[in-house]
Amino acid sequence: MAKKIIALLFISVLVISSAGFVFADTEYVVKNGDVLWKIAEKYNTTYQNLAEYNKIADPNLIYPNQTIRIPDGKTSPDTGSQTPAAPPAPAASEATAFEKFVGDIDVNYAAGVATKIASCGSNPDLGFRQAGSTGEYAAADYLYNEFKSIGLTNVRKEAVKVDTWEYKKGEIYYTDGKGTEQKILLGGYQTTLVADNEAVDVIYAGTGRTEDYQGLDPKGKLVIIEVDQYNDYWISKPAYEAHLRGAKAVLAVPVGGYGQHSDDTLSSQDICGPADAPVFAISVKDANALKDLISKSSAGSVKVRLSADSQVKRDGTSYNVVGEIPGKNPDEIIFLIGHYDGYYHAWHDNASGIALAASIAKSVITTGYQPDKTIVVIGHGAEEWGLTDSHYDWAIGSFKQIMVNHPEWQTKGFAVINLESGVARNDDDEYLIKSTHEIQNAVRESAIGYTGPAPANGKIEVKSPTSTWAEDFSYSLTGIPTMVYQRHNRNFSEKSYHTNYDVKADAWSPENYAYSHKIFGKILFDFDQMAVKPLDYTTRFKALKETIDPDFYPNVEAMNALLDQAIAAGGKLNQKIDSINTRYSAAVTAGDAAKIESIRAEAKVFNLKLAAMNKETFLDFTSLNWGDNIIFPTEAPIGNLAVLADAVKALESGDAETALDEYLWQIDDNWTAYGMSKETYQYFIDQVMNQPTDRLAWGANMIKNGNLDLYDVIQSLTAKRDAGTKDFTDDIAVLKAGMEDQKAKLDKLAGKEYSDLQQFITSVNSIL
Repeated sequence: MAKKIIALLFISVLVISSAGFVFADTEYVVKNGDVLWKIAEKYNTTYQNLAEYNKIADPNLIYPNQTIRIPDGKTSPDTGSQTPAAPPAPAASEATAFEKFVGDIDVNYAAGVATKIASCGSNPDLGFRQAGSTGEYAAADYLYNEFKSIGLTNVRKEAVKVDTWEYKKGEIYYTDGKGTEQKILLGGYQTTLVADNEAVDVIYAGTGRTEDYQGLDPKGKLVIIEVDQYNDYWISKPAYEAHLRGAKAVLAVPVGGYGQHSDDTLSSQDICGPADAPVFAISVKDANALKDLISKSSAGSVKVRLSADSQVKRDGTSYNVVGEIPGKNPDEIIFLIGHYDGYYHAWHDNASGIALAASIAKSVITTGYQPDKTIVVIGHGAEEWGLTDSHYDWAIGSFKQIMVNHPEWQTKGFAVINLESGVARNDDDEYLIKSTHEIQNAVRESAIGYTGPAPANGKIEVKSPTSTWAEDFSYSLTGIPTMVYQRHNRNFSEKSYHTNYDVKADAWSPENYAYSHKIFGKILFDFDQMAVKPLDYTTRFKALKETIDPDFYPNVEAMNALLDQAIAAGGKLNQKIDSINTRYSAAVTAGDAAKIESIRAEAKVFNLKLAAMNKETFLDFTSLNWGDNIIFPTEAPIGNLAVLADAVKALESGDAETALDEYLWQIDDNWTAYGMSKETYQYFIDQVMNQPTDRLAWGANMIKNGNLDLYDVIQSLTAKRDAGTKDFTDDIAVLKAGMEDQKAKLDKLAGKEYSDLQQFITSVNSIL
């Protein structure tokens, strides 16, 4: 909330002596809510002058009770004689809109908003504000009121249909070796289990593979399973395997990958599986205590009491909180988005992100900047999860917002700026923004062009493509260019991400938070002052060209020649876009109202044509692999063919171990075949390939190469390797048949890529 500045002015004292006179500096004592540019404006100077004069390294970081000296410009040296004061210096030029914005940044305000959101939760001990829960509703109500208080207009909570999850409780009570009762707090996964002080046995089943159940009966029991969801199976696979065997629930221990902050870390992820295969998160420390008791028990289990209240329900409601800064051109929109739901208290992921969006909007409003385009600020719900028993169970709130609530935004969207987790942290070695290919260069020019002090050793990178791991991807599917802050290294991901340690104190940095305000504010202002979307298609097609493997891609020469034509067409389009934007900038600088309106009208028509072409191009040249990474459609069969060829060579030389350990697991979803039952393997293939599209959300039809089923051959090779058998004739035949299958799919996808490129060139020529 904007705060009124109350100035405390210490009147300068005139010191008079026989030798001469000196004017002392005026001093100002900073109050809560003050920002440097407003102080500068009060004293007819600039915030840059005040920062330099007071040796303030970052103009955004001033603190209550700090004394700011205001140079009066009248100081004269003690020369022994009285001399006339120098004439006043010329008035400083008026600060630009962006400079005023920078001067108004208040990281303390943003941090306060994040802390308030992080305090909302369904579980009194651990937090959890998940889709359709009381914790999420409380955060939405707070955000709604905050949006109104900072001056956003047309503020509303828009309902979206999602599956809901309320996690109120997960507790285990047991008696330790000294006869003392102990309590374990459990984290949650999006599954259903309600228990009231229920007696149950706990067993330990390694990593939850089929071989780990030898000699164990998990029926009706809690099963401790060690997981590494970064390098091994996602939780859905061992959870379903335990479910098939009748387990009451899985207790997932983070032994690697995520959740490595400390041995008392609770780590949760989206389940990507059915709600009736319950999972809870348990820390390494607590799991070890139970495992120690199990190892000493002749029964191979330990008795505990379980109390839990974790409930998933279909077809509930989440809310997206929306507010606007009206622009001069209401038919074009820049979206400033972030999600407010989260696991545990989720200060960094993502209370800090949506708080950053609110704080940027607040400074835009406070400084009186009227944007050219309408700025729509959205706090999405149901980002972490919102769709049960789906491989694509996250980012549901944003998907429903752009596809169901506001399909008309698809042609109005100028750009999406997604503010994700990490914007307020100091533990990354690079400030990374990921964008759709077409705006990579424009984002880089804006971001790297900003010369303010940078975190992460001053390194900024802008890369493409963007990611499916955040809510902007749903907007990308509609043709709106998008960007997102992306964690570069794994410090946060491995330690605090989606854990009980995602709190403000963990790697919080006011300096980095201020920088995030500035860098994304700079991008916002730069994009707002463009008439035409800065779409550069040469980036996408140069990237596509790098993926074409001449060993496998059909008609390589023809494809490369056509790609060169597409790149040339993209270059001509760049010239047209640059021409319009340059003319528009000149008209704005000159204050030529008639020319401004004329160019806006021209740009409006051009942007509508670009919107249609950009949507078509994105969908034509975008696919997903089984790891949810964005790839070109032909990349999957090319990669599979290369791996299959290497596996065949290994088998022909009698080496099954290399074929298994280095190659076959890379193909589609076949890593699951290495340790799970055929039923589990098939369940999760069908979950992607054979579900209605409404259960796939933004992932529907995005795996364009299917899954090459190698389950049986992997089982065969594993058995032969263990037995020392060297006859792989049948296995080689299966893999060669798989190569033929992949060649046929590659031919089909390559043919479509070729025709899609031709269509792109035709579309560009039609609008030039």
